[in-house]
Amino acid sequence: MTYRISSLLRFGPRPSINVVFNGPGRSLIKNNTRSTLSERLNHRNHQPNQLEIPEHITNPQSADFLESLRPPMGRSFNLAAYVNHSDTLKALVALRVSLYDIEKIGMSNAQYILGLDFQKDCIKHIQFLVDNGLKPDNLGRFITENPLIFSVSLEDLEIRLNYLQSKGFTPKMIAVILNKSPLFLTMNTKTIDHKLALLKLEFGLRDDKLRHMVVRDPYCVLQPHGQYIVTKFALLEEFGFRKCEIHRILPRVPEILEIPRWALHKTFSLLHQEIGLSHEMISRFPKLFVSPRNDMQSRFRFLKKLNRHQFDPQQPLYVPPSALYELDDEEFCEKYAKTSYENYRAFLKTI
Repeated sequence: MTYRISSLLRFGPRPSINVVFNGPGRSLIKNNTRSTLSERLNHRNHQPNQLEIPEHITNPQSADFLESLRPPMGRSFNLAAYVNHSDTLKALVALRVSLYDIEKIGMSNAQYILGLDFQKDCIKHIQFLVDNGLKPDNLGRFITENPLIFSVSLEDLEIRLNYLQSKGFTPKMIAVILNKSPLFLTMNTKTIDHKLALLKLEFGLRDDKLRHMVVRDPYCVLQPHGQYIVTKFALLEEFGFRKCEIHRILPRVPEILEIPRWALHKTFSLLHQEIGLSHEMISRFPKLFVSPRNDMQSRFRFLKKLNRHQFDPQQPLYVPPSALYELDDEEFCEKYAKTSYENYRAFLKTI
């Protein structure tokens, strides 16, 4: 389906500019242009009670005058103050772009956005993204996280998507990547190729496993090479997983590549040493690595108190390790703990 971006935007008329006289010889113009008026009046030797407002100032449609109202951009400024004077900012706000978050990313990004012409610099890029699978509802988040997407030429964006297709990524896969990771297309083709090659080489992945990883979590491609090395060393050398087990873990939870080494150690210690899960069992339930550690520990200790912490499928009263992270607390109590939610809440207060 092709979306018409223009239909998403509505603009009102430019705001009028008010000139207020405040006693003899003084005039206040919105956004403080008093010093400019004073210089003009002194130059023309006006008498205090014979003020004449220049025509271009009394005309609210004057582009020069609107520009003169904007305060100079300092080291820190608020984009919201420019919305009334910028059709580009109005359009971005209509698309649910967070100007506040763009400012937090960096002043250079805010300055860049402020200098854009929405019709000339943005419309074609937005239409290109939507045509390639970005959901219109995600446009605001996409631009907020990656406002510099407009600095990449459409030709380069097309080349990057063509490269992904040449590597076996389908249009549907590419659409998922765009919706999950606004920063993905900021990488040029050479960088994307290098990152994919590093992932494949470092972990010995097949092409289909690699594509599955990237689609599931595109941010894994954005990680530095050092993070790949640290994660591989932790899983293989420190934790003792076999390569076949690592190949089972990574495609299902590629976000493990974003977890710091110390956090991986704490989670593995809980799973293997306290709970007693084998490497094989952990590899079959890899979400254990990326689920909230404290929540899993609380559920395990509650099951242990009830003598229901049986994670061996060959034994009676078997509870799958997924019970530690799936379902909400009420469902967990009903399905696995076989007790009331109130009992679990009371238990949590004791730990």
